[in-house]
Amino acid sequence: MSHNTFTYRHSELPTFRPEIKAEIVALGLHADDLILKSQGNYRELEELAETLSTCLDTCELNLQAIRIIPDDSNPQPVAVGTMTDLPINEQTIIFGTALFSAMVLSTLQRITGADAEILLSRISEQVNIEMNEISDEQITASLANYLATYRENPMQQAFRVKVPII
Repeated sequence: MSHNTFTYRHSELPTFRPEIKAEIVALGLHADDLILKSQGNYRELEELAETLSTCLDTCELNLQAIRIIPDDSNPQPVAVGTMTDLPINEQTIIFGTALFSAMVLSTLQRITGADAEILLSRISEQVNIEMNEISDEQITASLANYLATYRENPMQQAFRVKVPII
């Protein structure tokens, strides 16, 4: 699974395709229509807002994968960062997720009495099977959903991640 980073000189940015512009306009009109149809219905509007927020988060993540450099500059190599180069709040999310997993594994071992290494091995096998079935787009969408939930409640230490079917 590779996540692409795109680098363009300003003058070399891809053109805005008319068919995509038409789809974006249609999407805006459809969203406006849904908002009008849902007016006064809290649950419908809440679901619509959540869906649009997830779409926006995914779009913003994709925008962050595009680097635009001035035409008069020499291209700089794209720095490949590691998790330790991330902002501390994102490092905290990753570390908290690992800590949560370790605590769940420890609790499961205590409850079942099973050997921790066997549990770890079996769970790791299942995770690998699941990861092979999950697309990059699903990862991005799930992460965007997770980040939106985190922004709403940054003090919460664990979130249920739902992988959308794409």
